[in-house]
Amino acid sequence: MSSMEKLSEALDLDMTSCRRIGLVGGGGKTTALFRLAREALEAGLRVIITTTTHMKMERGIPLLVDAQPEAVAEALTQSPIVMTGCRDPKNPEKISGVSEEMLQAYEKLANLVLVEADGAKRLPLKAPAGWEPVLPGRFDVVIGVAGVDAVGKPFADTCFRPELAAGLLGKNVSDVVVPADLAELLCHAGGAKKSVTGSYRILLNKADGEKAIACAREVLARIAGREKAAVASLKEKMVVVLLAAGNSTRFHGNKLLYPVDGIPMYLHTLEMVRKLPVEILAVTQYEEIQQEMESYGIHVIRNDAPEEGISHSIHLGIRNSEGADAWMFVVCDQPYLRAETLEALLTCWALSPSRLAAVRCGDREGNPNVFGRRYREELLALSGDRGGRGILKRHAGQVSWLEVSDEKELTDLDTREQEKAMREKSETEGKKEVENTGKWPGKKF
Repeated sequence: MSSMEKLSEALDLDMTSCRRIGLVGGGGKTTALFRLAREALEAGLRVIITTTTHMKMERGIPLLVDAQPEAVAEALTQSPIVMTGCRDPKNPEKISGVSEEMLQAYEKLANLVLVEADGAKRLPLKAPAGWEPVLPGRFDVVIGVAGVDAVGKPFADTCFRPELAAGLLGKNVSDVVVPADLAELLCHAGGAKKSVTGSYRILLNKADGEKAIACAREVLARIAGREKAAVASLKEKMVVVLLAAGNSTRFHGNKLLYPVDGIPMYLHTLEMVRKLPVEILAVTQYEEIQQEMESYGIHVIRNDAPEEGISHSIHLGIRNSEGADAWMFVVCDQPYLRAETLEALLTCWALSPSRLAAVRCGDREGNPNVFGRRYREELLALSGDRGGRGILKRHAGQVSWLEVSDEKELTDLDTREQEKAMREKSETEGKKEVENTGKWPGKKF
């Protein structure tokens, strides 16, 4: 699968004729599911994402829990894609599986129902137990997924239920996985293909780098003539560019070092971003910020011409992030921005057909924003103190917007008076929270 090829094409899937697709195995099922969802949206289809097992609740996409079909239908009038499932009694961060009856109802509401039908504890390889995978009723296509990075590692370290995989293959859990093992486990009726009654496809994911690609080709050669298969590297390189080079003219001092809740303003942003599965790059003119960022292992680019405006920082970020598929530009003077919002924005962008995502609260648009690689030249054409807002306006009908409920998150602190007003507001809100719950609200990094 080339970087320009669609996953659905690589897997020989006709997205317009499939109504229900299930993903089983390991190695990046959720990533593959989201890629297929995005391609379906590009084709103008309505999509429902759900599970028959357990699945992490994804922020950045309309989510309905324990919803009846009527509520799902209503949500699809507001958004072409929704995620739905049952409340997981053991984990409030997950949804649990829906019934065959509900899947049939979903098929009447959307053009495509994408189902995560297996779990692998984030491991690249999986052998199913007696009750797995969960494939009730009829699936047009089931995709068996595995990570090529399993090859060269012991079953015990890289496979979920390694004793079952080893048993199927006549191996020991201490044995190292070889390409023949991966091929057999993906094609075996007791492996990834278990319980499949309709069409079946194989996705070899995580083919990152020449060595992994060569390994994937060897696996493909062993699968050839048995099943349709594709090789892919679905992980996209997201670079978060921390913009920390402004002159803080209206603040009368370096506002980024000013304490908010006892912590320098820029560190609020850094602590949130460090939780994300991204590459981080910081652009600053300040020695103290550079040293602190580098102590965290952050790559720092020095901006020695801050008077050229924010566009210069954007250019430095782009030119120093080789191979990036997208950039999230995050200003460091929004201390009330929440980690959950950044995580949701990543999901919003992952599903965006235009590869363009931004945040807003009602009519108020704000930062951060995410730009896919296709906007690189437009970003490099920016000048002066103009950020990416003009690009968003130019492509207004294509932006995937993430709605935040609290306008406070979008507030960038430009003056000391503004900081004081926000601090007093936070203290008032905190006192009310204590009165109502007995607990002081804490910020989640």
